[in-house]
Amino acid sequence: MRFQKPYNVCVSDWLPMVMCNHDDDHTTFTGYQVELFRMLAQEVGWEEGDYVFSCIKYSEMMDDLKSPTGLCSLSAGGVEVSVENLASSLKFSWPTYKSGLRVMISAHLQSGSTWAFSEVFHWTVWLALGGTAVAVGFLVALIEWATPSRQGEVKKGWQAWSWYSLSRLVHVLSHVGDPSADASRILMLGYGFLVLVMVSMYTATSASRITAEKLVHPVHGKKDLVGRPVLTWSRYITALKDHHNIEATGHSWEGEADKDAMVADLRAGTYDALVLDAPVLEYTVGTNPDCDLFTVGEPFETFSLALAFPADFNDSTVFDFSASIVRLQTYQGALDMLENVYVKTGGTSKCFSSDGGGHGSGKMIQLYQVSGLWYILLIAIGLCFVLTLIHNARKDPASATRNILRHALAFIGIGDGAPPPPSGTGAAAGAGGHLPPPPMARRHWGSAGGGSAMSSMDGFEASTPGGPQEGAKTLKAFLGVSTFAYREEEEDESASHKKAKPPHSSFM
Repeated sequence: MRFQKPYNVCVSDWLPMVMCNHDDDHTTFTGYQVELFRMLAQEVGWEEGDYVFSCIKYSEMMDDLKSPTGLCSLSAGGVEVSVENLASSLKFSWPTYKSGLRVMISAHLQSGSTWAFSEVFHWTVWLALGGTAVAVGFLVALIEWATPSRQGEVKKGWQAWSWYSLSRLVHVLSHVGDPSADASRILMLGYGFLVLVMVSMYTATSASRITAEKLVHPVHGKKDLVGRPVLTWSRYITALKDHHNIEATGHSWEGEADKDAMVADLRAGTYDALVLDAPVLEYTVGTNPDCDLFTVGEPFETFSLALAFPADFNDSTVFDFSASIVRLQTYQGALDMLENVYVKTGGTSKCFSSDGGGHGSGKMIQLYQVSGLWYILLIAIGLCFVLTLIHNARKDPASATRNILRHALAFIGIGDGAPPPPSGTGAAAGAGGHLPPPPMARRHWGSAGGGSAMSSMDGFEASTPGGPQEGAKTLKAFLGVSTFAYREEEEDESASHKKAKPPHSSFM
């Protein structure tokens, strides 16, 4: 009876290869392997009434095929062509599907990150851009100072030209002015072209980097499974341990309910990854309505699935089925077509459509994706305050300390932050009638803001007869730190005002 019509074709429920239920009509069974067998049966001359499908548990199906008194005529459920199955004298057709193991994780996607905008360029590129801006500023300053001065021309130092070149990177107006020497103008043209290309590259890449979605999970493939909690089918434990040093926990797999239980454990966080057959996991990911499951890495431990026959099944019929598989794939591409229908797409495109709310959905840029820009602004504000305090401390340390304390107390509600009136104001007004005018700063070597100077490189030579002090002032002006020289002169002038006596009534 085992090999008489209607043949009893046994299958086991495991999506997407076989979709069946023991209580349903066998004509409603479907899946990759079921639909392929229907095509093969027609190729070998079997009519629809010549066979029936029986949906049973996987272990029962395998035991029945190996038993001499079993009821299954053959299995169209996609049985693994393994050493163990061959040793049990099972016969196999030509492979119907090339399968393997794959890793599935439960995770979520994150679009960009706080510093995604800075990930457009490697850190070495950012460093090269900043270094180039400073170097160009130095070269322009050197060329400008080496070029003879025109009448009334004000020379600018390295500080000013470095600010000029850095501001060109971010399109900020520097108000420094353009170089006057032809050589430095050519240099700035080359630098400007470099900035133009880099800005264009940044603009073209930054949007995709910020909106690109990344998996937030520590497992990205098979190599990341070592030392982590992994769940798999009990039959795969030995192969994972011996071949890949992966300590996995085994679980029974008799049908779709067992697979659902494994996926539930994965979602609950009990395990970091689930390792099962590649087509099963690909279908599970594709049909997942929550879009929180992902296959990572490439298939490994590849093996073939095929039709399985008892040891005493007719060899010529096995050959006919094998020849039909080859013909269907060669002339019709049947295996590829079935894979695209049942495995690759997973029966839904929700998780991959631009309007379904899944992985491919268009998303607006959120604040957290660009919050790094505000962090940079806060750092700039902090530096602004620090430099202001340093400036005041250099000018009058005692007064700067008092100002800091006074404003700190005003911030917490003690006082109004206003400085106290000078103690000698009334006496000075009563004695002389007027306060002496404030000291006037003499900017011989350059302005405090722009680091400019009236001299060229000749200033170094001209300053030599005047002594080391004049040469130091010229060097400060070239470097753009003439602010210090200006402050020293201001302090000197202030001291001279204190020593000088006001003119008396000799002109009266």
